[in-house]
Amino acid sequence: QLTDVLELVVELRSVFRQSVRSKGLYLEIECCEDLPLLELDSLRLRQILFNLLGNAIKFTEHGGVSVAMSFQRTGDKVGQLSISVTDTGLGIEPAAQEKIFAPFVQQDAVRDSRVFKGTGLGLAISRRLADCMHGQLSLQSVPGQGSTFTLLLQEVPVSEQVRGSNVVQEDTASQDFPIKVLLVDDVTMNLKVLLAMLRKFSVSVVTAESGAEALKKIEQDIPAMVFTDIWMPGMSGCELLSQIQARPEWREVKVVAVTADTNVAGNPAMDGFDAILLKPVTLEKIRSILTQLSPADTVSPAVGQGG
Repeated sequence: QLTDVLELVVELRSVFRQSVRSKGLYLEIECCEDLPLLELDSLRLRQILFNLLGNAIKFTEHGGVSVAMSFQRTGDKVGQLSISVTDTGLGIEPAAQEKIFAPFVQQDAVRDSRVFKGTGLGLAISRRLADCMHGQLSLQSVPGQGSTFTLLLQEVPVSEQVRGSNVVQEDTASQDFPIKVLLVDDVTMNLKVLLAMLRKFSVSVVTAESGAEALKKIEQDIPAMVFTDIWMPGMSGCELLSQIQARPEWREVKVVAVTADTNVAGNPAMDGFDAILLKPVTLEKIRSILTQLSPADTVSPAVGQGG
């Protein structure tokens, strides 16, 4: 998948912003100026970074967390991507540094059981996901000073496509859309990322983790739009669409399919959706759909948009 790594990290910073602020920490992003768009598995990368950031913030009480990204070309169309997550937290004893990646090892047993609790599954999953991407996830840590987890991906294909200048900035000036949107996805992380992005457009957001829960939420308060994942257990996004369309009182609800499948455009099962939001999701893609589907009287003029 075509992936803007910087944008992905900025999205995750939005997800964790409240946690960071509540603890009085900083969360910094360092990136080389020439980081290109890359062809890689953005869903796996997002899950790895989500786990690493979550752990870093959890085990840091003073100081903060830094994410550093660098890319070095190793050929005409490939290169090496390095992403490091560094915290100023408790650190990890040398004898425990390999154990921390083992499934079901208590992180609190490795770090400090008097203060923290956790299952340790996040790091085990992250290393497995890195292996699936033919990469490496390593750790350097000094007890009492902090830890650095580094993801290294070799031979990553470089895209010829140029990054849009208005996509990667965290606080992109935007239009306001004072509408209600329901997000539906069985993966909590996906909900958090999309929720953070929609809130940049002053959208009122409600979430549901299944089609059945989504129908209950619509019963309680009919939204202007529903953004739904396609592949969900129990009730797929297409089945949810059919349920919504079957109710005359919900006929004004716009339903948007959210998917990473680039072949959906030719699939007849997708014809009933009002729009398709292809992953990787960007602010510009969301802006386009909101502009297209929002009632005309709810769209505010763009703010701070140059010609």
